Amino acid sequence: MLTLPERTALVDLFQCEPRLAAAGVPWHFNTITFDTAFGEDCVQCVIEPDEGELHFVWRQGNITRISLKINSLAHLSVHRFAEEAYLLASSGKDDPNKELVKIRLRPIISVEWGSYHDCLH
Repeated sequence: MLTLPERTALVDLFQCEPRLAAAGVPWHFNTITFDTAFGEDCVQCVIEPDEGELHFVWRQGNITRISLKINSLAHLSVHRFAEEAYLLASSGKDDPNKELVKIRLRPIISVEWGSYHDCLH
């Protein structure tokens, strides 16, 4: 099972309310979808906590800049520093800092893959 940040942290990061696949199903067992736009950048993030999966798509107009599907995730966390806001996804079951994907949404959209040390700098 994927460890999630607080709902309010995800809503603040994506600046929108999520869609839940199944009404009445608890947050941690549901499919959670965030669809948002930052200017011409459109972002969709689908989180499946019970499966440990995350699917992230970033489009600019009709151009898909990235489509990333990750499975076997253990941890998601939201981080904010000054103007920067990002989501960290970790596949390390014993160590949440083992392997990370950093999805930055502000001030610009970018995706980084690396170790804990690489993604935090």
